[in-house]
Amino acid sequence: MSTWIHEEERKILDMNRSSDEYKVFVQAKDDIDLSAGYSGPIKLEETYREYQAKYFKGRVPDLSDSFICAFQSLPYDTSGITIMLEENRIPDVKKGIRINECLEKFRSETQVALLHEMIHATGIIGHGKEFKQEILRLIIEGAYGDFSPEGEFAGIL
Repeated sequence: MSTWIHEEERKILDMNRSSDEYKVFVQAKDDIDLSAGYSGPIKLEETYREYQAKYFKGRVPDLSDSFICAFQSLPYDTSGITIMLEENRIPDVKKGIRINECLEKFRSETQVALLHEMIHATGIIGHGKEFKQEILRLIIEGAYGDFSPEGEFAGIL
């Protein structure tokens, strides 16, 4: 079991039971199905490979010594960054995807950031029409969960 869970449990024991912080924490905890337990941070490289095969089918590079996918410290308002040599934005740095380490405990947010950066890894720069079309394609293919009217939503959002 993750030490993070124990840290969170200790925090709630130290909270003032009549405080707003305690009431919000308890409500949020009650609203979440914890029966499956916390399985720890997402395995970023494993998830990259899964999405590569399922949603990008050879359109993004394979992970290697020269193209990595990793958590790292990034500015607080940056969920991720894709570095490609063609752009030459950051010389002498390995190509790849970096996801803000602040998201590491948040599986859904990490998955959304990873999908976003994988779109850029296909060679799409910016967030214009082509990028938006890729987001729509991923939604249609179920990358963000099942939005069908017949099914029950079981996605990452």
